[in-house]
Amino acid sequence: MRVETIWLLLIISLSICVGVYNFRISKPENKVLVLILSCTLWAECIAELAAYKYKNNLFVYHFFNPIEYSLFSLMYYWLFDYWTIKKWILFSIIFYFPLSIWNSFFWQPFNANEINSYAIITESILLVFYSLLLFYSILKSKTFKNIYSIPSFWVNVGVLIFFATNVFFWGYYNKMIHDAKDLKVFYKILFFENILLYLLCGITLFLPRIDARRSNKNS
Repeated sequence: MRVETIWLLLIISLSICVGVYNFRISKPENKVLVLILSCTLWAECIAELAAYKYKNNLFVYHFFNPIEYSLFSLMYYWLFDYWTIKKWILFSIIFYFPLSIWNSFFWQPFNANEINSYAIITESILLVFYSLLLFYSILKSKTFKNIYSIPSFWVNVGVLIFFATNVFFWGYYNKMIHDAKDLKVFYKILFFENILLYLLCGITLFLPRIDARRSNKNS
């Protein structure tokens, strides 16, 4: 197992532990985030085993991406207050999930060892849109005095950075795949992005504990 993979799995596992520890006092969106991290951990472990056994793990992400999008969308469903946005998110899940599966069987078939870039780019564009919309809602709100104390702020930063760059990277993946040097740089940047995202998820899951301690002191 590669050192990068060990670090990635370790950080995801630590974030899950934080989320499980605070699960009882967490809001629904944080509980969904724990589920996202758990599914990601399983997917990364299966992908690592597949890479070792079959020398290819792309098929894992064909099936993981619709799950990932659905769960991140559910997280945003709980973060937004407006029913119009909530309804749009639910409709997007209903349409994205089967279309992603269709893509994996017919447009970019997983058994042909093709990356499901269409599904990844679509997922990334939608999640970047939700992220920007949430930032707008937070900035517009007069409820919060300190934006850094909002748990959702941190995971939202991670989602914005990770999926915004995903649009660019996977859009140019087919061109980069023929250049070993470009591909190596690509995977290094992707690794650090993953680390950043899951560290920010851990911060998001840890903050409710700080809020709970402050509430206990004030009561």
